[in-house]
Amino acid sequence: MINNVPDSDVLLNKDRMPEREALAQSYKLPTEVMMAVSETYVGIASKIAGEALTIPSDPRSEVIAILDKEYGLIE
Repeated sequence: MINNVPDSDVLLNKDRMPEREALAQSYKLPTEVMMAVSETYVGIASKIAGEALTIPSDPRSEVIAILDKEYGLIE
C-alpha cells in the first residue's frame, strides 16, 4: 500500500498526521491492492486454522445476521 500513495512519507512520519488524515479521507485504494491485502490475511488465517477458509458469497449479510441473532446488536 505504501507504494500506492503519492507521498509515502505521509504514512511513515508521525509529525504529518493532519496530512495523513486528509489522505485517508480523499485517497481511494485501488481494488487490486485491497484484494492483495485480503488474500494475505486469508492465507494467514488458513495457516492458523490448518485448513482453507470458505469465503461466504454474501459476507456482509452473514456478519449482520450474526451480530443480530447471536449478539442482539442490530435493531
